[in-house]
Amino acid sequence: PSLYSLTYSLPIKTNRCIIVCSSVHDVEYGLKIKTTLNEIYNIHCDIRILSIFKSTQTVLKFLSNYSYEHSQPTVFVTLGNINNGLAMCLSLNSQYPIIHCSLLSKDQQNNLFDTNSFLSNDTSLFTVVFTLSSAMQNVVQILAMNDWKLWTKQRGRRFKKYMDLMRADQQLITTVTQTVKTKSGMLISQ
Repeated sequence: PSLYSLTYSLPIKTNRCIIVCSSVHDVEYGLKIKTTLNEIYNIHCDIRILSIFKSTQTVLKFLSNYSYEHSQPTVFVTLGNINNGLAMCLSLNSQYPIIHCSLLSKDQQNNLFDTNSFLSNDTSLFTVVFTLSSAMQNVVQILAMNDWKLWTKQRGRRFKKYMDLMRADQQLITTVTQTVKTKSGMLISQ
């Protein structure tokens, strides 16, 4: 056998999303993200509950558990109110991308936040989104940069949505044209 015919297996890099909830109420949303990313994109997800108000040291210890695995592509998603500081704490202490999904609540008095309070020269930035689907699409887009299968699946889904939109537009144009012809008294053959 030649040198080229010998096969060896490369370690499989699995994409990973760590969903960090700031309260028990956010776990339901975390499970929705986990289910979608697992079933559609085959992305492994962990869900955790942390609070920097209870113990910042716990958050840093949690982060160190994931930081030693540099070879595994990872994205963190934090869920909860933007003002809880969890995304800021993670982004300041991590080399991984952080996406914060600010869950807007009808019960809360103030869903708004002051962007100036988050900006300084020393502050690490993170992405802020306001819907679960935006958070998931950001995770997929980041991880797809180094995974051609994930990139292909993402582009295929986008293309399908585009084609569905074009079909719906064409049907709308056809329906409107037929309605106008009917109202003007013209005979139409179908």
